[in-house]
Amino acid sequence: MIRMLQIGVLLAGAIVLNGCAKESTQELAAWVAQQKSAPRSNLAKNQQPFKFVPVVYELAYVIDPFSPKKLVGALKSEKQSMGSLLINKELERRKEPLEQYPRESFVFSGSVTKNRQPIGLVKVGKQLFYVKVGDYLGLNFGRVVRVTDSELVLREIIQNGSGDWEEQMATMQLQENSQ
Repeated sequence: MIRMLQIGVLLAGAIVLNGCAKESTQELAAWVAQQKSAPRSNLAKNQQPFKFVPVVYELAYVIDPFSPKKLVGALKSEKQSMGSLLINKELERRKEPLEQYPRESFVFSGSVTKNRQPIGLVKVGKQLFYVKVGDYLGLNFGRVVRVTDSELVLREIIQNGSGDWEEQMATMQLQENSQ
């Protein structure tokens, strides 16, 4: 009896599987037919790959990376970029009133101390101005770096003979008998 039951279950399973197989093949055939009837896209055909042609490397026309010419060129371009940074920062800021006079027209007349900070007394013509560290004066982006009893030190940015911008220190000495 168990044997008959097992055979019956196997027979029923085979019938069910046979029915599923017919359904799935019909669906598959319908899908394939739909795909064949759908419009095709126009894809460009792939081009043939580029043929690599090796080239002989010759050092005769190449500059040695450690040659003095190459190093001088690299240092010069680095120096120019540093000079550009200096001048660009100065051009972006607002000009101060004492930057309209050339440095040669200033006369350092003395110094005073206010709140423990030295302040320089500078004459332009008949006018007297107070300057402190950080103030600007002169046409060459001169910035006051130090004020002492006997001198006023400026940092200026000037253009050298090759057209590069560089910093230069200038000192104005105390002139006691200026009128």
